[in-house]
Amino acid sequence: MWGVSFANAKLGVAGGDKNLLRTPDGGKTWISLTTSPLVHVEAVRFTSASHVVGVGFNLPAMANPGPAAMTSDDAGLTWTLHPVPFDKGGQIQDLACNDATCVAVGTGGGGAAGLVLCCARLALAAC
Repeated sequence: MWGVSFANAKLGVAGGDKNLLRTPDGGKTWISLTTSPLVHVEAVRFTSASHVVGVGFNLPAMANPGPAAMTSDDAGLTWTLHPVPFDKGGQIQDLACNDATCVAVGTGGGGAAGLVLCCARLALAAC
């Protein structure tokens, strides 16, 4: 697991290599989600009680390869993939959010890179 975020004391989501998990009971049990559009989830963050943003990447041989973001509007049960304007050879490695604005950071083009993402209720776009 690379990232974990909780909406409250009980509801949480965690992501990693080929894993996306959700807990309804504060981490006592974790349910594997098969709805992740990203194979490698580097970070996840709740921006409200039901809205979650995740970042990571898909491998070059997969559909939608390269770095991307994903959002959930039902606390992690289902996810929508969003392409991001980030170097396809790069990797998004972390995510910090303050209300509806998130900053994703990683590597791309031979060095460090950053990207500000505006996370609306159902959409994700570069600011």
